[in-house]
Amino acid sequence: MTQSEAGAAADRRAVLGRRIWRAEATQLAAMRAEARRWLAPLDLPDDVEHDVLLAVHEAAANAIEHAYPSGDTKGHVELTFWRDGGTLCLSVADHGEWRESSTGSRDRGRGLDMIRRLGADVAIDHHGRGTRVVLQYPLPDMPAAGRFTTDPPLPAESGGEVRLQESDQLDHLVLTVRGVVSSRSADEVLRQALSRQLLDRGRVVVDLSVATVQWDPVVQVFPDALAEAGGWPLARLVLARPDPLTARILQASRVHLTVPLATTLTEARRLLDVRPPRLVRDHDLPNDPMATGLARAAVASACEDWDLDDGLYEAAATVVTELVGNAVEHAATACVLHLAVDSKRLRIAVRDNSPVTDGHPQIVVPDERGYGLLIVRGLSRSWGVTPHADGKTVWALLHRR
Repeated sequence: MTQSEAGAAADRRAVLGRRIWRAEATQLAAMRAEARRWLAPLDLPDDVEHDVLLAVHEAAANAIEHAYPSGDTKGHVELTFWRDGGTLCLSVADHGEWRESSTGSRDRGRGLDMIRRLGADVAIDHHGRGTRVVLQYPLPDMPAAGRFTTDPPLPAESGGEVRLQESDQLDHLVLTVRGVVSSRSADEVLRQALSRQLLDRGRVVVDLSVATVQWDPVVQVFPDALAEAGGWPLARLVLARPDPLTARILQASRVHLTVPLATTLTEARRLLDVRPPRLVRDHDLPNDPMATGLARAAVASACEDWDLDDGLYEAAATVVTELVGNAVEHAATACVLHLAVDSKRLRIAVRDNSPVTDGHPQIVVPDERGYGLLIVRGLSRSWGVTPHADGKTVWALLHRR
């Protein structure tokens, strides 16, 4: 590998996995099992994998024990794995307030020393929304072709509308789309490929030079796939070389605000490192009382990644608690939390699968729910409800200060 290729490989970032867990000791075994699944594509030696999993256990146990008071049922721990060139990186983040162990055990508090002895570089960031511990491990040397393999090109769908070709560029993937991008091919072929590569590679350029868009709404596949993968900064997507008609469709649909457009592949590679004007992120939430806590943790993570101020975070956490709480209590279905931010505002939307009533959701003051949507109205620039054939989206817009 040449020096320039080595430098490009070192810039490579690929998301291996990201998940938010309840801050309970009973979740540690499940965290280790999930981490083992995320590590599987790296094919690490058994001793290295064992050390990483032990470090994950220790860091998560510290967060559970020290970040939240005993008996706290609302605390959460966020676990993220990614690959950065020849380095495996992982972070364990909480959104509590660090405190000494209530047990007074002299055995605790040695966790970070143990992690360092296991070969990890450790960085700790205490901030107003909790603590994040970042661990870095050098990956064992292996040929670049073995470390950065790509899947074979996807076959054409039965109708022959679209074909995809993948080209590994070391620090990003180029996905060339050939043929007609229809509603069917966008949903059945393109979306799946985008989701897989954004999670696996993290940095994807889509070459549209030999593609044709048949129906305007299909271009939403690009921001939707990016939001599902977590969006900026871990998932990055740029569209390159669209024909003039496709470029006009993308701009008219405002897709270019979330997924930048480039006239050349060289420009597209540069734009992967530029923060888009609009950032998006989606989270699937269960029909369970714990959904509100997961939603608050998701907002905290997004505000940190997007460098939003504490005042906006506090308002957003309150709004998302009410909207997700209403979805769990009244819609009684799973829901999707959508977050989007630009230079002026933060949009919070919760989509459930319950039929919509006429107009806005009822603003009432029931005995058990408190002031609910009155609080949302007070904190928001505007809010409302959008009906769908299979449910509704309740949304709120918050000003950025």
